[in-house]
Amino acid sequence: MSDNNGIDPRSVPEVTLTDYLTHWTFLVTVLVSASVWIWDPLLAEWLLADGVLQANNFAYVFHHTLLSLFILSLGSIASYVYIRWHAEKRALVEKEYMLSRIIESEPECVKTVSPDGYLMSMNPAGLAMVGASSFEEISNTEVVGLIAPEYKKAFWNFHKKIIDGYSEKIEFDIVSLQGERKTVESHAVPLRNANGEVTAHLSVTRDITSTKQLNNELRRQASHDSLTGLVNRHEFESRLSVSIERAKKDNSMHAVFFLDLDQFKVVNDTCGHFAGDHLLKQVAQLLRENFRKQDTIARLGGDEFALLLECCSEEDALTHARMLREKIEAMDFYWESKLFKLTASVGAVMVDESMNTVTQVLLSADTACYAAKDRGRNRVFLLKPDEEEVKRERGQMDWVARIHEGIRSKRFLLYAQMIESLDGSSKAHAEILLRYEDVDCNIVPPGAFLPAAERYDIISKLDRYVVENTLHQLVDAPKMFKKISRVSINLSGQSVADETFLAFIFEQFERWPDLAQRICFEITETAAMHDISVAKKFIDQIRALGCEFSLDDFGSGLSSFAYLKNLPVDFVKIDGEFVRDIANDATHYAMIRSINDIAHLMQKRTVAEFVEDDEIKSMLQQLGVDYAQGYGVHKPQPLSELQAWLVDAPENKAS
Repeated sequence: MSDNNGIDPRSVPEVTLTDYLTHWTFLVTVLVSASVWIWDPLLAEWLLADGVLQANNFAYVFHHTLLSLFILSLGSIASYVYIRWHAEKRALVEKEYMLSRIIESEPECVKTVSPDGYLMSMNPAGLAMVGASSFEEISNTEVVGLIAPEYKKAFWNFHKKIIDGYSEKIEFDIVSLQGERKTVESHAVPLRNANGEVTAHLSVTRDITSTKQLNNELRRQASHDSLTGLVNRHEFESRLSVSIERAKKDNSMHAVFFLDLDQFKVVNDTCGHFAGDHLLKQVAQLLRENFRKQDTIARLGGDEFALLLECCSEEDALTHARMLREKIEAMDFYWESKLFKLTASVGAVMVDESMNTVTQVLLSADTACYAAKDRGRNRVFLLKPDEEEVKRERGQMDWVARIHEGIRSKRFLLYAQMIESLDGSSKAHAEILLRYEDVDCNIVPPGAFLPAAERYDIISKLDRYVVENTLHQLVDAPKMFKKISRVSINLSGQSVADETFLAFIFEQFERWPDLAQRICFEITETAAMHDISVAKKFIDQIRALGCEFSLDDFGSGLSSFAYLKNLPVDFVKIDGEFVRDIANDATHYAMIRSINDIAHLMQKRTVAEFVEDDEIKSMLQQLGVDYAQGYGVHKPQPLSELQAWLVDAPENKAS
């Protein structure tokens, strides 16, 4: 240790044969034995006088010799004992020296602490850890003087346990003589004297500052969003779970916000993902600056944020939510000299003793946010337990299980609606529609179950069901294609973005390659706009198989004509909201004429939806629209009955 390096074993000489022969015990023995022989006449005379021995006989000589040997043996034994002690002493010194050298070279701090808490010794590694150049700098220091204030009490309790005879481990922070703070881990045992009494606490202390920082960073990465630094969904749900339990115990009330940026997609599509990431960082910073430290702010994914405001009344929650909406609306986002005005839809829900699970709270907050967007965006919506949206949400959740069961038991039925050629130059074609048959044999329209399928990300399963069953039925009804040119199948935006769905389509047409040229897939304008590059790639790859594509509900989205130019579709289906009022609304009439003219200019055919009577059909013919679809043309019927309908239909309906 630094205050006592031990006795150098080189200062204790080794014992040789010469040392043994010259040792005083051996010399004394030799001298005694010699004296016996020198004084032999006197001894002999004494023995003869007493009549013990006769002169010059064998017994006398033997006794005389034996006595000399006995004396010599005693001296030899004494000399051996001394030499053995001397050798053990040297071995002990060597062990102590080796131990001191090991401690000196130990890379961790090794120290001893007296029962009253003063440092007794410390090796060089320990001195470097506390910033001391020699032990003298800290020799009269209480060990707690080197420990961070908040850990002093814990360390003192730890030290007392060691002095009481226990072995312990502790983690604490020290402060060096230069003021540098470090985190260390110490393992300590009691040191005992020959009587078994504890005389000191011996510990090995390791600097774990870097390890601690790395572990903290790994924990942070596991619980925080890497882009914004906000907590992630997993951590948010964990903290929300604690708040739910707290509300049940002490009747406290908390608030949860879901925030969705209304214009994020415009920024992302116009300026790229890097600009979108920059915007998300700015929004995250705005949230940090305007909420309390105890509030939890999270990025759930994409442009969705969540906030947990603990111990917050409903009135305060609404105030904070409105303030948040206003702050984002006032925020200007510049990117490459372009200015973007932002708004946000905020959904709020109160967490009280009636909330049972994290899922229940998150679904309610999501429903509130969805309601805010549905009411026009850039607004706050506070969801209450008796709101109509809650009932609708529960109804949609009920549909999730029914959809899974319906797919398994084939309760979903394929219907078809004819699409008529208005100029009679082309064959008609049909669109596949989906219906659900409940346990009472009632036919349920898609408006009842598609919102739930879209909301809970299971609509792609319905798409697979429709594609596979449609192709299977068409293979069994080849005569259909003598009267119609193609069959249209709707695809959701989720399926367009799903690479596994594309592989599924390829697999289907490997089984039925002849059907590829008879199929036209329909995607909505909104689905195509969600990611124009992904949609274009999807369309290109399927068209390469021989299929056609139709852009559904055209005119309902933003920047429709700009997107139309870049999408390789064959048909443009004009949104029915324009068509149904064409006879009474001049604006809608002009919109249809514009869409039709531009689509034809791009070599795309047009289809008008919601054609409900002959007047509308006649006006569409005058405008030059290619096809019409609606109840005024044909009412949907089961696909299995379509062939019979075509056989019985007049020629102008079938062609």
